[in-house]
Amino acid sequence: MRNLKKLLAVVVAICVLATMTIPAFAAETKTDAQIVEALGVLKGDGAGVTDTYLAKGTNRMQAAQLYLRLIGLEDEALAELSTDNFDDADLVYAGGQRILAYLKANPDLGWNGVGGNKFEPTGAASAQMIYKVMLEAMGYKQGVDFEWADVLTFAADKGLSKIADVTNLTNNDMATALVEALNAKVKDSDTTLAAKLVADGV
Repeated sequence: MRNLKKLLAVVVAICVLATMTIPAFAAETKTDAQIVEALGVLKGDGAGVTDTYLAKGTNRMQAAQLYLRLIGLEDEALAELSTDNFDDADLVYAGGQRILAYLKANPDLGWNGVGGNKFEPTGAASAQMIYKVMLEAMGYKQGVDFEWADVLTFAADKGLSKIADVTNLTNNDMATALVEALNAKVKDSDTTLAAKLVADGV
């Protein structure tokens, strides 16, 4: 997302988010999936962002890549050269292995694996995991502002709750969580995450 075209897409998406409080007759609202697709975050599979794609489950590797794409770090992650990686990184493709190495080298991003130097990249993503890293993107830190066991409660207090009760997370649910986070305010500020990303030049 580090170019003018995608930056403008972010601005457009923010405007779309703003229209969601306007009566239906005043403006056609977009779905969460359409918003993140417009941002270039959700790209779908070979057929694009279809209903079939949105109904598919989201694994931890996919969720991590979408997160990095959202905050403008995907290209940097794909260029990671470190050979220090999670022990189960070989379960994914070469680009995915570089992303995992990047996440391991940057624990401040919140993707710390599942313990025992494992990431479980093909394991199912969970609402608790997604909201945990969204909170990190908003400036909150596990162990300082919240604990793992309290993620869902803390997230709800910060405006993140729409997928909290979802047990089998889909790509559509992931889109919902991404839009929630974009519209939420970052720590100690009235600025939304979307506005912060624009200000940061993402």
